[in-house]
Amino acid sequence: MGKVSAMLRRALILLTLLTVHAVAQPTSEPTPVAQAVAAIKLKPNWQRIEITEEKPTSYRLQLYYKPLGQRHSHVVSRADATADTKEIAGAVLDELKKEGKDPAKDRINLSVWAQQDAGRGMTGKPLTRPFGSTVYNYKSDRLEYRP
Repeated sequence: MGKVSAMLRRALILLTLLTVHAVAQPTSEPTPVAQAVAAIKLKPNWQRIEITEEKPTSYRLQLYYKPLGQRHSHVVSRADATADTKEIAGAVLDELKKEGKDPAKDRINLSVWAQQDAGRGMTGKPLTRPFGSTVYNYKSDRLEYRP
């Protein structure tokens, strides 16, 4: 019994130290990409924009449209997805330039993907409508849509 209670005390002390360490972490300033995303006003058919990867020269964002079947949701066309992902990518590039980055020279990799949840399939699994992505090509310094 003594060994078990000693182990429990050690585990409790370790847990307390880890909790204090996690709470004591400093909060950081929002990154340029987070600032750009926060400044984008969501359109009526957009559900949210997420940053799924953020590294010094590599950024990946995901645009989620409102799921089909929800009130005020509509079927998104490829033209909508192209325009929307290009708009988001342009806003991110603008913010990076404000921060002093040169996307072409710094070889920035940026992609904005779009998708829409489309209910459930015959087996009950969720269905997703992927629309492709807009990618920044630093070699040509252009945004390109890739279906």
